[in-house]
Amino acid sequence: RQDIAMAQKIIAADKTLSMVEELLASHIYSSQFFSTLESITLPYVQWLNLNLNAKEGTAALKGRAASYSTLAAQIVSFKEANFQIDVSGVNLTNNGVEFSADIKFDAKILFK
Repeated sequence: RQDIAMAQKIIAADKTLSMVEELLASHIYSSQFFSTLESITLPYVQWLNLNLNAKEGTAALKGRAASYSTLAAQIVSFKEANFQIDVSGVNLTNNGVEFSADIKFDAKILFK
């Protein structure tokens, strides 16, 4: 009887361990996205708002660039990093060139 009870405990523990391993394997590391975004953001671009959809591998950004040429260079930076980018709402203000950007990326960067 003791052997059967011990075997049941071992089986239960193994199932729990398997569930934990699955959870860890599917854990999303949004910090990976932010590190990547930081590395491809040019010095004269700042992000004002960000909405990340990790499941779909998309993000909606609102930003400000120092000039039109800085915005153009930022678009190139995204493309060189294999991000798809669609820029809209470009508007010259006293603070620079404000814009919206919808980006799509490989969601694999969010997993270790």
